[in-house]
Amino acid sequence: MIFPRTSNVQLRKKLFRECSRSLCLCRHYKSYFHALLYAEDCYLEKWDGFEMKNVNLELHNAEILVKVGFLTRYKHKVKDEKIFITFEVGKNRPFLLSRDFISVRPSNGEGNEFQGIFYRLVGNNLLLAEFGDDFHSQYQPDCKYDVKFSFNRVCLKRAHHAITVASEALLRNLLFP
Repeated sequence: MIFPRTSNVQLRKKLFRECSRSLCLCRHYKSYFHALLYAEDCYLEKWDGFEMKNVNLELHNAEILVKVGFLTRYKHKVKDEKIFITFEVGKNRPFLLSRDFISVRPSNGEGNEFQGIFYRLVGNNLLLAEFGDDFHSQYQPDCKYDVKFSFNRVCLKRAHHAITVASEALLRNLLFP
């Protein structure tokens, strides 16, 4: 279970302290790994909402190689053409995982906010993101944008679920002797 979203900072700090204490007192791998995931969620929380102002966004055409079939070495590969939004990020950027969210809005405050998905980081500072057709239809190369990052917590939810499943009686002795 992920930390509940709450505006009460004191409650989140209390939950984090309890989880930190449980890292030292764990008697079972299940509670130990859950506590590690809670700690990671707290770390990610500090980057949630990270903003960059007056950013130049550029369009970048790319061909993505998509593997088709279960055994990819026996099946063919298909090229998928995509248009990515690219921009440079500094060294003080948040740690991003594929499928995290990126929101952009024109810096002048006029216009809608558009949500995209982080695809990958090229080199140390060039970010590639996918946005929908609604963004591409209004994109203007000379316009500057405000960029905000938020995290897709699906990977943490899946990890908690995997720990719970792996801790069931049939797998417990095999994985955690």
